Parts: sequence; C-alpha cells; structure tokens
Amino acid sequence: DETTLVLVEPGLDKRTKTYKALHKAATIITADPLTDRQRPAAERWLRQLASRRGVSLSPAQLRSMVERALVPDEKGYGGTIDQLQLAHAIDALAQLETVTDDVIATVLPPAREFSVFDVVTLAVERRGPALRAALDELRLSHDPYQTAALIWAQWTQLAAIACYGEAGEAEIARELSLHPYVVKKTKPLTTQVAPADIRTLTQRAAQLDADMKTTGIPPWDAVESFLFAVAGR
Repeated sequence: DETTLVLVEPGLDKRTKTYKALHKAATIITADPLTDRQRPAAERWLRQLASRRGVSLSPAQLRSMVERALVPDEKGYGGTIDQLQLAHAIDALAQLETVTDDVIATVLPPAREFSVFDVVTLAVERRGPALRAALDELRLSHDPYQTAALIWAQWTQLAAIACYGEAGEAEIARELSLHPYVVKKTKPLTTQVAPADIRTLTQRAAQLDADMKTTGIPPWDAVESFLFAVAGR
C-alpha cells in the first residue's frame, strides 16, 4: 500500500525541515498549476516524470495524455490539467513492459467532452444534435441546480456583453468586471443572436428560474427548455 499526500504551497521553500524530512521519506513530485494554454509545458513535465519512472512515451502519446487530463473550467476560463491524474497514470504504466495507445486509454480515460459553458455555445450556434449529446453527458455528473445557475449566469453575461455592441473586449471586461477570457469567448456569440431574441430569451430564462423555485419544475427540464429555445429561435 502507498499513500499520496497532496500539499498546496504558494511558494515552496526547500530549505525547511518539513521539506527535507519528506524528501528523505517519500517520492516528491512538484507540479506547478498548468492551464489549457500551457499544454507544451505540461507535456515537458509529463515527459520528465515518465523518464524518471522508466516509461517511454512518444510525442503523440504525451499530447494524448495531457488532453485526457484536461479538466474544463465551468466558468469558461479554459481549464486546468490534472497533474495528479497524470502521475497516477505514469505509476500504472511503469508496471508494464510495453506502453501502447490502448493501454493509455485504459489507465487514463478520455476527459469529459463537454463543459457547462459548451452547451450555451452549442445552443447559440443551433447545433441541436451536439447540444442533445452534451446535455445527456452533463446529466451523468453534474448537479442540476448548479448547472441551471451556471446556465443563467452565462446567458446573463452574453446579454450584458451584447449591450456594448462594437466596444472593445478590454473595455467590456472592465465595465462588467468580467474575466477577459470570458468576454473573448462570449462576444462572438452575441453577433449570432438578434437583440429582440436576446430580450425574449432572457425573459424566458427569468421565468424558468422562477418556476424552478415556485412550481417545482425539475431543473434539467428548465435547462433543456431554455437551451432548445435558444437553438430553435
């Protein structure tokens, strides 16, 4: 048996007695947080970790493993790479004589294909079949009330960004106190929905939210009713 101890430190001081004691008694894996936009750095980190464990991975396999370990950010900021999941996968691969793509798929299942942010995009782009598939997937792992709240919040952001028309992304982010990445991803969507439709759909979202709280409509029903109304506008 073995124990995995995860320590979160804003600044790791290797001079401390605690670090020195851990270094003597355990295998230490340093994993600075990496985001979706730092995939090359994640691949380098993974290659070094694999090399230390005697695991040989091709460039394509490194890319595949990093892709599989990507955890989408539900707020639409891009996502982070689950390095602990990668470390466990390397431990499993180190027990094998040959590492194949099929073996990697077994020890490291594909990342979830859709995030909550994706379903709003699919609805705006009128991609009905993909929207259906995304919602079916989200139902398996997401809390319905939290999902509904995120959908309403994302639509509210879209409606607010649409009000600024041709204003620059930096100005919109500053005025609305939004993350610049959210504005960058959402602003192109606003041009695909007519202002009148935005008003009508915003009213529908507000009514469905109220119905969830007063009439007991199941949250998944409310979410699907709204998103397919967006897709069918």
